[in-house]
Amino acid sequence: MTTSGDTTTDLRCGSARPARAGDAVRVRRSIGALADALLELVSEGRGLDVTVSALCERAGVSRPTFYQHFTSVEDLLSQAVRMRLDDLDADGGTFADVLRGLAADHATYGANLGDTRVMSRVYATVCAWMVERIRADRPDLDRDDVEFAAGGATRLLVLWLREDAADAEHLAPEAMARRLHRLVVRAVGVQACELSLSTPGPAARV
Repeated sequence: MTTSGDTTTDLRCGSARPARAGDAVRVRRSIGALADALLELVSEGRGLDVTVSALCERAGVSRPTFYQHFTSVEDLLSQAVRMRLDDLDADGGTFADVLRGLAADHATYGANLGDTRVMSRVYATVCAWMVERIRADRPDLDRDDVEFAAGGATRLLVLWLREDAADAEHLAPEAMARRLHRLVVRAVGVQACELSLSTPGPAARV
């Protein structure tokens, strides 16, 4: 049985029927449970050294269900980070609000970003999200300029997430948001008021 768009096809008889709302809810619940379980395990200092079996046991999800949606634990990490970013971004908060939420997840990231596998996945996912945020404000900007700016900003953001928040030199989320906003604006060559890095607005709110 496969699902495509709003239609579910039963391969045994070649027929198609509308996908049930309950199916989509169960899929979202399973993916969410796996994502939460992985972030919990990462926060416990296990990095990506976790088996699919252990992950599924923690999430209360079967191995076949895992492999229906993900190819590996690394693939799940990318999805989990993206889901977390989207959750923080969902209610139209500022860029500083997103950083504040990530800072609260320091146990999940922190020292785990010293693991190159974790670092590469988190970096790639956050960078793609940053590109989307910039282009949401200014879709007319040159793609190379945007990716250059997003790459540098993401690098600084990941390093910031690794820092100990208790360190006297550690920037608060609001200050870090202002710093990244200033650097991105300079890199893409626009006025500060033209780029917010926040989901809804044309005005910089950081």
